Amino acid sequence: MKKAFFFLHLYAFILLAFRIYHTNSLFYGFMLWNLFLAYLPFYISNLITSKKLLWILFIIWLLFLPNSSYLITDLFHLNKGLKSPVWYDLLLLFTFSIIGIGYYFMSLIKIYHVIKNHYNIYIANSIIYCSIVLSCFGMYLGRYLRWNSWELFLQPKILLIDVITRITKPFEHPKTWGFTLGYSLLFIILFWFIKDIKIKATFAKEK
Repeated sequence: MKKAFFFLHLYAFILLAFRIYHTNSLFYGFMLWNLFLAYLPFYISNLITSKKLLWILFIIWLLFLPNSSYLITDLFHLNKGLKSPVWYDLLLLFTFSIIGIGYYFMSLIKIYHVIKNHYNIYIANSIIYCSIVLSCFGMYLGRYLRWNSWELFLQPKILLIDVITRITKPFEHPKTWGFTLGYSLLFIILFWFIKDIKIKATFAKEK
């Protein structure tokens, strides 16, 4: 698993380097920064080693979690580069997206098991589902309103106005909730799928 994920990173870097060399353009260079941000939730989830640290680190983790799944929305940039074939840019963006989604679900699974071990499976499931919905809402804020995670501290008042407006007047913002619910359902189903595979793999090893 670790080796495959390493080679996936390597492949993404090679694709990006070749595009930069071939087009003499740094247009997709921002993907490296986005990938770093995508890694942070996974890194934070691995810092949770005790119940004392759980909820402090959980809040920080949740704040940065949308950055992992956000990479899938970078597919919106397809056709904007114009200096390389569409199929190549799709391959490049899709590869980075897979890595981001990988970090997203690995950190979700990690947090799920930590909460389940300290509390119970029902609390763990409830918190994970809520985290997925909030992260998808965060994806929307990042993609369409251009908010970053750290701007909760830099411009909290303006950010909170945007958030509260969409929560209190949902029918005035169908795009917000269509995006949020659509991706939330997809990620919840994928979470079930990945968790089920992981449980079966563990059971098979024990046999």
